Amino acid sequence: MKRELYIYPTARNIRVALSKQKQTNQFLPTYMLMSDFEPQAIILDNYRLIDKIERILYLQSASGFASFDKLKFDKNLVKFFTKSEAIFKFFEELSAEGVGFDELQQADAYAEFQEHIQILKRLQDNYKKLLNQNGLTDRVFMYQEFKINHTFLKNYDIIKIHIAGYLSRFEIRLLELVANECELQVEFEVSRYNQKLTTRLQELVEFEAPLDSRVVLDITNKALLQQTKLQSYQEVSLYSVEQPIEQIFLALIEIEKMIQSGIKPENIALLLPNESTKEMFMKYDRYRNLNYAMGRDYTKTKRYKILQALHKRDEHSKALLSLSGIDMSKITKKFVARCGVEEFFEILDSLDLPKDDAQITQDIQSQGEDFTNALKSRVLSFDLWLFLWLKKLSKYTIDDVSGGRITAMGVLESRLMEYEGVVIVDFNDTIVPSISSKDQFLNSEVRAFASLPTKSDRESLQKHYYHSIISNAKKAVIVYSTSENKLPSKFLYEMGLDKPKAISIDTKM
Repeated sequence: MKRELYIYPTARNIRVALSKQKQTNQFLPTYMLMSDFEPQAIILDNYRLIDKIERILYLQSASGFASFDKLKFDKNLVKFFTKSEAIFKFFEELSAEGVGFDELQQADAYAEFQEHIQILKRLQDNYKKLLNQNGLTDRVFMYQEFKINHTFLKNYDIIKIHIAGYLSRFEIRLLELVANECELQVEFEVSRYNQKLTTRLQELVEFEAPLDSRVVLDITNKALLQQTKLQSYQEVSLYSVEQPIEQIFLALIEIEKMIQSGIKPENIALLLPNESTKEMFMKYDRYRNLNYAMGRDYTKTKRYKILQALHKRDEHSKALLSLSGIDMSKITKKFVARCGVEEFFEILDSLDLPKDDAQITQDIQSQGEDFTNALKSRVLSFDLWLFLWLKKLSKYTIDDVSGGRITAMGVLESRLMEYEGVVIVDFNDTIVPSISSKDQFLNSEVRAFASLPTKSDRESLQKHYYHSIISNAKKAVIVYSTSENKLPSKFLYEMGLDKPKAISIDTKM
């Protein structure tokens, strides 16, 4: 019996694959997320991968040279924290694509470009030196310094990777190395929106595939194993409403129609391009028919809001703390006092903060242990500890275990998913496709010069996700709002959906 490992981009993909496998009379393969596979498939000799909070403190220390000020980054930790995200994203992308600073400097960009690139290079060099001195490494350097984990890969005869998006140069190289250890297959969809992925895979295996097809490649034996033509859009309805709130009611009405037509609730998905819209759906989904794949934000809990008030300490925050029974006079002096991370948590434990439920408490305790282990050598003010802890908690989401059978999800969660019925709201310009953040260091011309993913590439990838889930649906409903002169997404015209039906929904029902 062959030992098989199947790799997917999301946990939801794995749950769906498992449910299908359980209906068959055979041994189950091993399932793993791509984000978990990469760290296990490689080895970093004598180094520990740095914690996401800890790395920002090291980067701040690395910025302690005079010319760094020319980037106009405030080095105060609270303000530096946000800016550091753009720096790490820049470093990681260059590393993953195998692009060096010397190569970037050949580009003809803005007047200070050459100087800024030199400053960023020095910052990265300083950062790497600090990490090496402390037995640490970062994803920034992992891409160049790794070795293949032969022991891990020898556990499997066949590894099959289901690819949903773009592959970096590092990931292409990793596929080549893994293919030398065992039989490696990749499965993906070909569309006009993900041609960059197709081109990169053609560097590994020579193949031709028509648009809108599903392809399986054998990377080890350089062969095309399977090619299946995918269906085009079946039944797609396009609606425009005036007010954003009308979308909520219309979406719920259309979902009800799908159920009445015979589509099972678990085969219906609600896509939220703007994930903050989930708060409105939670408000109006009175019977809890929806479950939210992105989870509920921990930042909305009472405990988090109390911690946030403790950090802000403005008049509104002090009033909230007083109503919560927290005596500020007992801990005011500790805000400026320096302490270690363990003492910081002891102070928090001494406060009568609202309790989370048992599962959330257990998850938060686990996060606290990771936080403590990564930062136990640090001594900071209580205020800075609280700031860092809030940042850590802000990334935590609570699984929506009490929701219904209809799934609400963001576009990334929809990767590789297939539903009979799909409803998409907020299909407006600037939202679909949505690019999360503006590149602070490289414009599109420099990116194209250095063969880095451009804004157009990232937009195309998001279009591919929408195209895929709409194509696989028997019935799709797309809605956008015209309030405040908002425009529909131009992507609608690319899809040939340029004749919306304008309707009005009674939101008082």
